[in-house]
Amino acid sequence: MRRFEYSGSYARQRSSRERRGFGALPRLEQLEPRLVLDSTVVFNEVMYNPSGEGNGQQEWVELFNQLAVDVDLSEWTLGDGVSFEFPEGTTIGGGQYLIVASDPENFTQQTDVAALGPLQRRLSNAGETIELRDNSQRLMDYLPYDDDGNWPVVADGSGASLAKADPMSGSRLVENWGHSGRVGGTPGSENFPALGGIVRRTQLIEFGSGWSFHDSGTDLDDSWRELNFDDQSWGVGEAPFTSHRENSDYRKAESIVTLFNTGLADDGSPLSPGDADPHWFDTATNEPMTAMLNHPAWLSNDASGTWIGTRGTGVTNVPAGDYSFSTQFDLSAYEFETVSIAALVAVDDGMQDIVLNGQSLGINSSGFSDFNGPFPLDSGLLPGMNTIEVRFSNGGTSSNPSGLRVKFDATAIPLEDNTPLSDETITYYLRREFEFAPASDVETVLTLDAIVDDGAMFYLNGVEVHRQNLPAVEKSPADLVRGVQLSTEALSSGANILAVEVHKANGLLDDMEFDAALAVAETPISPALSPKIRINELPAADEAVWVELINDGQESVDLAGVTIATSAVDEGFTFPTTTLESGAIIVDDAVQLGFAPEEGQRIFVYGPGRSFVMDGQRLSDRLQGRSADHDGRWLYPSEATPGLANQFEIETEIVINEIQYHARPQLAEAEIPPRLKFSQFVGFDSTWIYDQTRRRRPTDWHLETFAVDDRTWFEGEGPFGYERGAAAAMIRTQLDNPRTRNPRVTAFYFQTQFEYDGGQSEDSFLHLNHLVDDGAVFYLNGAEVGRFNLDEGPVNHSTLASRSVGDASREGPIELSIDHLNVGNNVFSAVMYQSSSSSSDMIFAAELSIVDVVEDAIPPVPYVESDEEWIELHNRGNKVVDVGAWTLDDAIQYEIPMGTTIDPGGYLVLANDVDQLRQRHPGLQQVLGPFAGQLANGSDRIVLRDQEGNPTDEVTYYDGGVWSGLADGQGSTLELRDPRSDNRNAQAWSASDESEKTSWQHISYRGSAGDFPGSNDPSRWNEFIFGLLGVGEILIDDVSLVGDPDGQAIQFVENGTFDLGVDGFRLLGTHGIHGLSRVVPDPDDPGNPVLHLVSTGSTEHMSNHVETTFVDDQTMTSAFLYEVSYRAKWINGSGQIHTRSYFNQMPSTRVLDVPESSGTPGRRNSSYVANAGPTYENLRHYPVLPLPGESVRVSIHAADADGIQQARLWYSVDEQEWQQVAMIVVEGEYVAEIPSQSAGATVQFYVEATDGL
Repeated sequence: MRRFEYSGSYARQRSSRERRGFGALPRLEQLEPRLVLDSTVVFNEVMYNPSGEGNGQQEWVELFNQLAVDVDLSEWTLGDGVSFEFPEGTTIGGGQYLIVASDPENFTQQTDVAALGPLQRRLSNAGETIELRDNSQRLMDYLPYDDDGNWPVVADGSGASLAKADPMSGSRLVENWGHSGRVGGTPGSENFPALGGIVRRTQLIEFGSGWSFHDSGTDLDDSWRELNFDDQSWGVGEAPFTSHRENSDYRKAESIVTLFNTGLADDGSPLSPGDADPHWFDTATNEPMTAMLNHPAWLSNDASGTWIGTRGTGVTNVPAGDYSFSTQFDLSAYEFETVSIAALVAVDDGMQDIVLNGQSLGINSSGFSDFNGPFPLDSGLLPGMNTIEVRFSNGGTSSNPSGLRVKFDATAIPLEDNTPLSDETITYYLRREFEFAPASDVETVLTLDAIVDDGAMFYLNGVEVHRQNLPAVEKSPADLVRGVQLSTEALSSGANILAVEVHKANGLLDDMEFDAALAVAETPISPALSPKIRINELPAADEAVWVELINDGQESVDLAGVTIATSAVDEGFTFPTTTLESGAIIVDDAVQLGFAPEEGQRIFVYGPGRSFVMDGQRLSDRLQGRSADHDGRWLYPSEATPGLANQFEIETEIVINEIQYHARPQLAEAEIPPRLKFSQFVGFDSTWIYDQTRRRRPTDWHLETFAVDDRTWFEGEGPFGYERGAAAAMIRTQLDNPRTRNPRVTAFYFQTQFEYDGGQSEDSFLHLNHLVDDGAVFYLNGAEVGRFNLDEGPVNHSTLASRSVGDASREGPIELSIDHLNVGNNVFSAVMYQSSSSSSDMIFAAELSIVDVVEDAIPPVPYVESDEEWIELHNRGNKVVDVGAWTLDDAIQYEIPMGTTIDPGGYLVLANDVDQLRQRHPGLQQVLGPFAGQLANGSDRIVLRDQEGNPTDEVTYYDGGVWSGLADGQGSTLELRDPRSDNRNAQAWSASDESEKTSWQHISYRGSAGDFPGSNDPSRWNEFIFGLLGVGEILIDDVSLVGDPDGQAIQFVENGTFDLGVDGFRLLGTHGIHGLSRVVPDPDDPGNPVLHLVSTGSTEHMSNHVETTFVDDQTMTSAFLYEVSYRAKWINGSGQIHTRSYFNQMPSTRVLDVPESSGTPGRRNSSYVANAGPTYENLRHYPVLPLPGESVRVSIHAADADGIQQARLWYSVDEQEWQQVAMIVVEGEYVAEIPSQSAGATVQFYVEATDGL
């Protein structure tokens, strides 16, 4: 027994047209020419064959503007299959339609829809491409329609149009198109309004309406419920009706309509600047105040009111001083004890008080940029007329802007004008007549809202449609019921009567209350998307003709008026009154039909009056029938069964088990330098003797060997120099300030000695690196071996460097032959030059090493896509299956040779390149090919058909969402986890596990910490950073950054072995916020902890990576060489790891070793499980945004090869304890309800199901 959970109230909800199988997502094929369309104005509906052959004058094309703004179509053109140029000035409104017809005048006469035209050239009935181009001939949209394959048959000659299911979708894909259903199509309007909601909602009876009533206490016979009953002797009154009570239980507070905000007209609309306010006046003069244009600094005027004052604009100055504005309002129409009033005030300058009916409320405030308050006005109100006075001041000593704005939140319960009925009665009778004019082709929903105390029975035209609290219940307050759906069977066109019988619960002394409202919602019926009568089976064209129909709906259908014909104009056969029960089948033969269609001819089923098309199918040379197990698709039955359920013999034990649709490409990689071994003779920190005196040494000074004399030659450790900036920290031997020397010195001399034992091979060489500001010449054993920032030619004590160096950085290497070395003692000399005598700084250090190549350089690798594609079939059954003459269809095409079999538990691999696949998977047994076509890298559909052409299995895969993206060029294949699972469901699939095919690899590289020339990268933090360039997982260990690796070997990274977990490391964004990256035991050495790094997105410069601060926050300098090293092991996904120090020093991207082959063709999948548990789809909840007190219905489709034992809905309110509800099966889905919650509550939920094994 396996349990599986599925959660998420935020899953994308699929529309009804998607659930009906309008098809897969676009298939994007590799190497296919791409047309990038603008997708603003698109094809939406096409009438290419209105009513059969030879009637091209009624053809038309409909465009739809997917934007919210108008689009100018001037000089745009329709082309390819048709021809039309839009006239200058043609526009199509946002979200609107535009028609181009072959005969626009005739079209408009027929449809009352305006059209452009004429459309040149006829649309092909056999299918073709039509294009829409803008005035620069840019392709904006194109439609390659057809009359075969998956394109709807009904659109070809029935009179119905080819109609796009969703106007916002693309036009190229057949999956986005259906047929309009209605003969003539829906030009100029929505194709499928049933998907868009209610066309008309009509309130038939309002709360508070007038009713006839009988309250004498006399029992009446049943005739009082009928429409034609004479009730002229009855009383008449307006609801609500009450007995033994004065008011209703269901009265609500309403806005007080007599109290107005500042700046409003009598109808509540805002006044224009300068208008007199009819409700606010000057307290002293009783003159009306003036509506004002607000000052720019004030709170803006809006629909709720405006500023008022003595001027029409807020920028006009008014005298400083005190002001008082008043308003009056009447509360006599409201229950006084329910009155609630609060005021929001904005004022320039300060409010001193609010006075209510002469009583000060002690309220003051100031501020004009926003409202202040609210201030409750709950003391001093009177039941009748009231006066509010707002006293405020305009500060200052001279004139300046001033004004007042007041906004009220004022509510009260209005006094009720109910109709009292006799207190001496237990049962009351009420009647209300209403008119109803139904629309055609709509679904009608009748909804009742009522207030009832205590019980009632409702009758529509004499038929009982609802009972409330009957039989009698104990006395209780009135019940408010809303949204009760009533049967519409008794609803008539024209006059109708709603009759209500109200009962008290406990005798004469009990109270009573009644009111009711009745509404009707009319929703268009779209036969094309929700057919009920369908063609279910057709014989081969050379057999005796018969047509089998099935009622595919939930209710019985009267076939009266339903017609079977070959076009909208043919007479055909029309059914008399004939009831076809739900799921029932009826057959009509040639005698009944009265016609004999030929092969290729289309047969249509029309609704009564031929106003809409219910179904259609083309007669072929083979027996055809719909398969209930294949979503009602047309397949090839094993035998004809007219009048009985269709029979199919389809082998289902052969399943598509593994898919390689996008093998990992060869990733581009820069040249990897050779791995070198360095033996250092002289380092940046070595000891030198130096001369910084004014001595003018001869040009051949480097041929001599000098010693320390403490007069001209001194001894020190490198680096040498004088700096006042950041480079000063790396100087170990301080030289004199060059600007304080007189005369100035521009040449400085250095010499050091080292020993060489001569043990290197002939392939060894020397590397000379240096740190120089500004220039230098280097000599080894008296011979010049390199110069920096110096022109060619002789040099002497007065030579100047060719350019100035701002901040010295490590330079080199200069590669030298070992022939420059002497076995034994060697002398290394250098002279450093400044660029001018006024230079203020200088620095010198040099490094000389002998180098041996340990590993040769690896040349650069270009990016190369892999063309490897294959599909694995698996026999999950217990018998041998002959798959000879079976075919792969849709995305790719291949016919399996005759005699091919698959043993129980065996595999058959079909590849686009058999030899290539065998090379990558030695030992692979059954592999066939090559197949034609290509598997798209984004999404595609693979169909396996048996020798009869019936689908035995099919899979539509994707590269995202629930489907793993690791199979899309990331080194994995798609594997079916459990061969018994429904492989149409993404949850049944997993990316192959390739981690066992890789091993640990050591990566290291060296470099300096210098920034790129001209860069101004920040250097605030001292950090080492690494991350993956995409989604993927790796293991990483022994992360190291060493400064001066051949000398001091200073370690900059702490805990690079992860022995202390992730201490010292920060795992950020896509590399850590998910909590999946953690330290784990090394699978190859469990005693060694390593970091399992999981990346859900590409690394970035500010986040989405792993970072650590250097030990002791030390700083990298340009003087030293650094070595980065780490061990890594690829697991899946991105094999590109990027390392650097902050901000972008020593950056490197390396491609980790990944398997040369992926997947498990011909053997058990790496992700195999014996029982994967249930799979799920179509998780939904309704209503999406429930009202307070409204329960939520959750539904989901769950399936398992072993059946579902139980399903539970778990939910949590506001992160409290989880609760569960058992789910029940309703129409093939598991359903449960989450109880109603209070306003603002947040509910999380998930579904858990257990299989039946």
